[in-house]
Amino acid sequence: MALPECATTGEKVWYVAFRVICAAIFLFLIGPLLVIIPLSFNAEPYFTFTPEMLSFDPEAFPFDGMTISLPQTPGKKR
Repeated sequence: MALPECATTGEKVWYVAFRVICAAIFLFLIGPLLVIIPLSFNAEPYFTFTPEMLSFDPEAFPFDGMTISLPQTPGKKR
């Protein structure tokens, strides 16, 4: 739903601000799930981050079907 052409500056600012607020709330609620779901596949009885996980090494995560596109570290050979 787009703004009408006759919208005032305040309405345009609120239009953008409202979407930013909604996105922040969404990330606040969904963000923890993005941490817990990969860790639920961990073999340890408690949630632990390995040093490879902390360095965002894609090969450190135990699943292949849900690979996350992480930027590659320059100069790191695989």
